[in-house]
Amino acid sequence: MAILSIEYLDELGARFEKSAGLAQLTESLQGQKFDVFLCHSSKDVNVIWGIYRELKRIGLLAYVDWIHDSELDRSTVTAENAQTIRTRLRQSSCLFYVRTRNSERSQWMQWEVGYMDGRKPGKVAVLLLQDREGQQYGKEYLDLYPYIDKVNDSLFVNYPGGGYDGYEEWLRK
Repeated sequence: MAILSIEYLDELGARFEKSAGLAQLTESLQGQKFDVFLCHSSKDVNVIWGIYRELKRIGLLAYVDWIHDSELDRSTVTAENAQTIRTRLRQSSCLFYVRTRNSERSQWMQWEVGYMDGRKPGKVAVLLLQDREGQQYGKEYLDLYPYIDKVNDSLFVNYPGGGYDGYEEWLRK
């Protein structure tokens, strides 16, 4: 099992020139399709940059709200914010729930999982991250969803109770 290290992703994200990355993403999002919606806590900025870069490196386009919709203020729940997130979830093939210490306190993440699971059943997976001490985080209901493993440059979806599929095969099911 290749659970991603929080420290590795944090370091990878910290090295990324954020302003240059954002400048490349200013095109219109209307009709844009995303391979992955990264469901995450905004407190995990460097980790998310690291995941975003890692997914991009293997050829997947991930949606990250503060990258693609930088004007969106997710500090408060509004009808406008919720509509934007619904639209981006519909534009995404699947959702990866980025499970960290901060995700347990997010006011949006559980809502995003519920929306995606209701709209695209079977297309929610948990991206388990492990800290330096080997600690993993999350709520018990997340154990109902498969989790993502990365082996070399391939993603695998591991099902609760056993078995797995490659990322592309999982999307086709």
